[in-house]
Amino acid sequence: MYLEVVLQGISMGFILSLLIGPVFFLLMETSIRDGFKAALFLDLGVFLSDVFFISLVYVFSKEILSLSEYENTLLIIAGITFVAFGIYNAKKNTAKRLNNEMLSAEKNKIYFRYFAKGFILNAINPSVVFYWFGVLILGQINNQYKGPELFIFFASILVSFFGIDILKIMGAGLLNKKITPTTMKKINLFTGTVLMIFGIVMIVKGINGYIHFL
Repeated sequence: MYLEVVLQGISMGFILSLLIGPVFFLLMETSIRDGFKAALFLDLGVFLSDVFFISLVYVFSKEILSLSEYENTLLIIAGITFVAFGIYNAKKNTAKRLNNEMLSAEKNKIYFRYFAKGFILNAINPSVVFYWFGVLILGQINNQYKGPELFIFFASILVSFFGIDILKIMGAGLLNKKITPTTMKKINLFTGTVLMIFGIVMIVKGINGYIHFL
């Protein structure tokens, strides 16, 4: 029985990994610019954020539904934050790459910043909590998972999703030594633009929600 749950979780994780969001572009850019470890810490932040939200929707599933009335406000706030991150990313100094000559203490601080950045960018997106709520409903209703089965279902999703992210990071990291500062500047600009686009879309959705509500 558990094997079936694991396989369904892995399948769900694989499908989710095909969805391309702002964090995907940020992961690729980080891996290309600063290498595997920096991108790994960024992804660990996203991973821990997902674990937090899964726990949240499981414990407070009924209360989560009440958050929908604040969705427009949350979308606007998240959108503004994404736009701010995008502007910062587009103007980022490409010369500041992580390298072996940097002190370990400085590297650790930078890795922690990447971890925090991944956690925050994932956490401020209001769609994440509703998204995991939907997966929870899918696991409970469609497949009638409860207790340990539901835990295994979510764990399988996260492990497969994270594992595929690692492969993406490794693939992008192969380009690290082949990228020139000029190309890196273009990548920074592209990633920043993507973040800003996602942010603007969130803001527009939030404003449209208010307009339709009125």
